[in-house]
Amino acid sequence: MFPDSKIAEKFTFSDSKQGYEITHGLGQHYNTRLVNRLQQEYFSINIDESTVLKTNQLAITVRYFHRGVKRVVTEHYKTVEIGKKDADSLVSVLHETFTADGIDYKSQLLHIETDSCPAMRGVRGGVITKMKTKVEYLYDLGGCPDHHIANALKYALLAFDSKIKNIFVDVYYYYWYYML
Repeated sequence: MFPDSKIAEKFTFSDSKQGYEITHGLGQHYNTRLVNRLQQEYFSINIDESTVLKTNQLAITVRYFHRGVKRVVTEHYKTVEIGKKDADSLVSVLHETFTADGIDYKSQLLHIETDSCPAMRGVRGGVITKMKTKVEYLYDLGGCPDHHIANALKYALLAFDSKIKNIFVDVYYYYWYYML
């Protein structure tokens, strides 16, 4: 790591220690810094629910104008465990998460981006519809364009043979690799 340092030569770091330091050291530092910014700025969120190792989770990323770099940035805010994946549970988790961090989402949240499943975008009882009753200036700009494109391609590929499908998969991985 530091070949010219006698102290660093004796430094060891196990895998579990690395994970702990990243999660509880660096992760906590960056999350605290992000929370402080969100307490002062308007922001939008992107939420996506998933199941990992039989545990339901809600991943929340935020977009806001970062005054230091003078541009809009996207950062991971939190991934929280959820009981159910229904709209009421998701709205409750969002409320509890922002409130626990002292973020006045009711006056600062501008937009929620989601996939277009009924639990998220249902006009009678989806997350967006329910959040509009709580959030003062919540704009609905539609679902996630990436999900729309992925769903359209998924169904369009059913009409092609496997050789054509493989070309699309190769193009996907090409862009995935070079866009990161």
